[in-house]
Amino acid sequence: MAENVIDLIDPTVPVMSASKGIETTSLGFMADILKDCLGTERSYAFLSGPSFAREICENVATAVVIASEDLMLADDLADLMSDDNFRVFTSKDVVGVEIGGAVKNVIALAAGMCEGLGLGTNAMSGLVTRGCAEMRRLGLTLGARPSTIAGLSGSCFGFFFVNLCLLFVMIWNMMLVMIMFISFSVLLFVFVYFLNVMFSLLIHYHYHQ
Repeated sequence: MAENVIDLIDPTVPVMSASKGIETTSLGFMADILKDCLGTERSYAFLSGPSFAREICENVATAVVIASEDLMLADDLADLMSDDNFRVFTSKDVVGVEIGGAVKNVIALAAGMCEGLGLGTNAMSGLVTRGCAEMRRLGLTLGARPSTIAGLSGSCFGFFFVNLCLLFVMIWNMMLVMIMFISFSVLLFVFVYFLNVMFSLLIHYHYHQ
């Protein structure tokens, strides 16, 4: 998509990315992909942090981070986006913010699966702890600062993911209970109807002898 709009964007216009992830073919981050598609002349910024859209729309207090090699651009974007409920911090550690943004969601989803499957707090705590340790080692290998991984971009314990997986399990259990209840209700209705018919026949037989 970026390649389709490159002719429409002036080379001096900066670009901010709110996307997260690692490309499967090149193993590149968004910073690598955007520079390949939109050129290296412009400045880039990258937004990350625990920021669920629903809570932002509800004006719940939210903190995120914008990373850019152009710190003046990061500061300008932070001033533009910040308000009383939405706080934007800045960083020059683009690699660290990209790693935190991409890897934390995998850990959060796995934590949600642990909760949804009922594996217990021990399993989920171990998974999150070891997952964060692997994320820090990856960051160090790629040149990120440990403080960045431990900051907003690497915040991986999102209760939304945990509760989402738990909700799926709850819905499934409720469906099973409803099926059992409906089945029991149908059987009870048939049994009562059968008794009513038999009782009516007996009364009819008694008064017509």
